[in-house]
Amino acid sequence: MSQIVKAWLATAALGAGVIHLSVVVSSPLPLGIAMFLVGAAELAWALLALTRDRLPLPRATRLLALVPVAIWALLLVASILGADGAASLLPLVPMALGTLFNLFIAITLSIQLRSGRADAVRPAPAAGRYLLGLAAGAAVVAAITTPALAASEAGLYAVPHGEHGITEPAGHGH
Repeated sequence: MSQIVKAWLATAALGAGVIHLSVVVSSPLPLGIAMFLVGAAELAWALLALTRDRLPLPRATRLLALVPVAIWALLLVASILGADGAASLLPLVPMALGTLFNLFIAITLSIQLRSGRADAVRPAPAAGRYLLGLAAGAAVVAAITTPALAASEAGLYAVPHGEHGITEPAGHGH
């Protein structure tokens, strides 16, 4: 597998992990525990993928990437079938964007496994090409992750930009 594709998979897993961890605080306890475990596993897998020559457990990862997608899909179906509020147990925007990452991981791993390239270690590309590919992947992940985090419970309580400054107490200005 190309080192650039491997890096894209790892950065997508980082984005998905951060998003899934961001929805823990606003979820009911059972869903919060599930999202915490999923997010922690995604972060751990991403770090292993970035530091190893081969992707860790590509066949299992392909299936496990679909777990949060399945959880969210079940909640949506339950809501459609009449379970009031089931879909609102997990926030729409973060889960939709996290689902994009998980589907990217599952589809890319499926393509790589089917072609027999998932286990192959290919020579590293030139440094410039690798850094350009890594930067492009990171930019896409940041562009998707940022609005997902902003739409989460944690993002709703974040301090707006420009309001981080230190204010002088009244009467101490010169």
